[in-house]
Amino acid sequence: MIRYIPKYDVSDKQCREGLPVEPEFIAGLIRSAKSPVLIVGGRLLNDERLVDFAVRFWKKGIPIIATGASSKKLTERGIRPVFSSRSLHYLMQYIMDSWGGYDLVLFMGFNPHYLSRMLSALKHFSDVITVSIDEFYQPNAKYSLTDFALIVKEDSCIGCGNCVIACPYNAIKCHSLISNGKRIVVDVRFCKDCEYMFCIPSCPYDAIEFMKGGDIYYKALEEILNNL
Repeated sequence: MIRYIPKYDVSDKQCREGLPVEPEFIAGLIRSAKSPVLIVGGRLLNDERLVDFAVRFWKKGIPIIATGASSKKLTERGIRPVFSSRSLHYLMQYIMDSWGGYDLVLFMGFNPHYLSRMLSALKHFSDVITVSIDEFYQPNAKYSLTDFALIVKEDSCIGCGNCVIACPYNAIKCHSLISNGKRIVVDVRFCKDCEYMFCIPSCPYDAIEFMKGGDIYYKALEEILNNL
């Protein structure tokens, strides 16, 4: 069982406006949008997993805008982007003018600094809802996918309640949900990713694990798609 933690780095607090959110929340934004679009960046050239995810978003009916040479990876899969541009200026013009008419813009596969420039321009000069589904938190996005997660290993957890007592934020609760005859710790919505991670050393069964980035990021993208 994986529960994602809305989290941002301490260094980002002073400029934090974009809300770090869970995959299910982002899926809800996409479902409710009238005209969403996915913009992909150059990281697709070196990451076939991101290309696979882009294809799956496209198959869900979300059009794609390609920046730089990322269009090459898409055309190889038989996908023709609705717009391609190597120029930040033309890309911003396309999004903000009536040509696109998008009310929700997703960003995936970018260099963090390049993406920050685009998000800053949209933040100050448009009303479009921006959502970063990249691996790194983006304070200039309206919403940014969190890549922090607390994992409860269901096969190991016996529901002893040690972690419930140890957590200073009441973020973990025992429910009467039965799985393989065991009670499962399921609620970490209020997890603060505290400095000491009290819950992990409190568990005598090694049933709790904290993860950031890497595979947990791809699992988050998977969850977005599964909830569309």
